Amino acid sequence: MGVICFEWSTFWSAVSAIATVVGAGAVVLVRRQLRFEGWLKAQEVFTEDEFTQSRGQLFARLENRDRPWTDDEKRNGLKVCRKMEELAALASYFPKKTILREWGDPLAKAWVLLEPLVREERIRSNWNDKWHAFEKLGKEALHKRPHLLRQSVERGA
Repeated sequence: MGVICFEWSTFWSAVSAIATVVGAGAVVLVRRQLRFEGWLKAQEVFTEDEFTQSRGQLFARLENRDRPWTDDEKRNGLKVCRKMEELAALASYFPKKTILREWGDPLAKAWVLLEPLVREERIRSNWNDKWHAFEKLGKEALHKRPHLLRQSVERGA
């Protein structure tokens, strides 16, 4: 009958390896849960009634982009900028491809319409990168929808 030699260091190494795998699995699960909760928050922001109405009022300008902004339209536009910045900040936690697939069209349209207001607000507030996340995401969305830019140029001609 053979003698089994037991080494405690081997045992604790095995326990440590198992604990590492369990810990890594827990991290993955927590990450997925946080991503899901972040996605729900982004959906909540995007589908909020006031934001939906504000976007609708803004997008009515698509048919006549060159007309001067009324004070009410500017206030509404700035409100949309703030919410788009919030959405863009949340979007940084998700694959850009997913964000652009889900919200690319409204992001591109909003950027086409709001870029002049963003520039004006940056000058007024002396804050050169105000709403930078919205700008970056809006430009990327617009890059995938160049027809929106052409429509803007064609209407201006």
